Amino acid sequence: MLSYALAIAVAISSLVLFSTAFLMSKIHRKDDFLWSTVGLFYALVLWYCARNITGAVLLGQAAATVLIVSSSWQTIKLRRVIANPAQVAETNNFSVLQSINGLLKRKKPQVQPSTPPEAKAPTPKVTEQNIVMPETPANISEEGTKKLMFQIF
Repeated sequence: MLSYALAIAVAISSLVLFSTAFLMSKIHRKDDFLWSTVGLFYALVLWYCARNITGAVLLGQAAATVLIVSSSWQTIKLRRVIANPAQVAETNNFSVLQSINGLLKRKKPQVQPSTPPEAKAPTPKVTEQNIVMPETPANISEEGTKKLMFQIF
């Protein structure tokens, strides 16, 4: 059963490499037809010999399949970055393990602050030394001061 799964994985990987000529012409290379044909032949052999493969041979074929799939994935991702240099910032890694790890990790919900941090300026602490009391001019009479006090309160 695992031999069939390996054959399907190799065939899909080879077909993706083959389809780059039609779907992603910027990243297609002439050798892709040759390598996709070799991959499809390997998938056919895996499918045909699936019942005759023993445990040790199956383990070796599984290792080869993982190498082929990861190599194809990294090659296509690298070609995309070379063809579109603007995508370098979006492509943070070329590692298959980091991508699988990123898929398996739970993403923490991002809490949006109610106000952006740059809009909220820190308020300085006011002390008694910072408070400036206006001096009363000498020409204001006592009645003027009382009127002023009533207007304030």
